[in-house]
Amino acid sequence: MEGLVVIIILALILFLFLNKKKIVVKRIGSTNMISNRNVESNYKYILLKSYVGGTDKEIQNSKSKSIEEAVDSLVKQTPGGEFLKNVKVYQIDNTYFAVEGDVWGTESISFRGFSIGQKIAWPNIRGAIKFGTIIGLKDDKSCIVQSNADSEEPIELEYKNLTLVN
Repeated sequence: MEGLVVIIILALILFLFLNKKKIVVKRIGSTNMISNRNVESNYKYILLKSYVGGTDKEIQNSKSKSIEEAVDSLVKQTPGGEFLKNVKVYQIDNTYFAVEGDVWGTESISFRGFSIGQKIAWPNIRGAIKFGTIIGLKDDKSCIVQSNADSEEPIELEYKNLTLVN
């Protein structure tokens, strides 16, 4: 009887494993450049990040319901991002869209109210307040900070944990 229970459990596990829904990603095209904003022809744009949005995980996790939404989502992840070049467009499960490409734009002066060179404070793991300076704007969630303690290496901190110091 115990052997039958083990066989049924193994069969159930095998059935669930084999019936796992597979995400279907289809490349539907590519383009040299795509933008949802006006691009000024006399402005000097720079390459901010290469090959953004192209990992399998990023593509499969996209919940953008249109190509426009996918472009906006990807460009906004990079401070100063304006448009994409060398773009590949994907459709996920005939429902969602994802894009991958090089993000071009301007050197960001500020992002989420923070800018390079600003003095900030944040709580460390033990709750003590630390002080430092923003030395880089990484993406839409975090920046690179140099602590006032000179011996420490720069660290990445989320904007939500930072407070501006005058």
